[in-house]
Amino acid sequence: YVDFNYFNKQANHSNLDIHSKLKINRNSKIICYLGSLGGFYLIDEMISFYSKLKLHYKEYIFLIITKQVKEIRLIINKIDNPDIKKSIKILTLDYYEIPKYLARVDVSLFFLKNSEARLGTCPTKFAESLALGIPVICNSNIGDLDSYFKEANIGACINIYKNNSVENLINNFAGIHDLSKKEIKKYTYKKFAINNAFNKYRLLYIDLL
Repeated sequence: YVDFNYFNKQANHSNLDIHSKLKINRNSKIICYLGSLGGFYLIDEMISFYSKLKLHYKEYIFLIITKQVKEIRLIINKIDNPDIKKSIKILTLDYYEIPKYLARVDVSLFFLKNSEARLGTCPTKFAESLALGIPVICNSNIGDLDSYFKEANIGACINIYKNNSVENLINNFAGIHDLSKKEIKKYTYKKFAINNAFNKYRLLYIDLL
């Protein structure tokens, strides 16, 4: 769940110019990963996906927001393609800064390892992106995530190990960018707003009494 009102208040009260901050062209679009490296998160697969996306959409840069700067620089330095390497930007942010940056990206991305530990999972970054109207791309068969994409147009949930699934998304990527921020926020408020969660648990508790 996410503090919907806090995230939007922080984002709306900022005049951040993310293009200037990242030193990128005004026409650039941003796909963003927010979080830690390694563990359950598949950073190599995310970079691979971005590399394929970049072949079709030159305007996209890949923003990685993480505190593990040393680790991500080591990964980036191993990339052979110089165009991909220079198109990946890194930021380290405090929690209070995240809403104003996240609100100004075009697409949020994360890929997770599939395991029993992921059953019933719903990463915080998923709800935080959606709360700001940002469409999300993630991999399928991870906890309950698939069900949310079936309920609403909030992005895409793909099988990253099937080339046709990845290629189909990339070929139709403009549709992701054009999704309605207003509708994404509306769905998120209903599904993931922390105050709504409190009311749901309260009613459940009352029913149990």
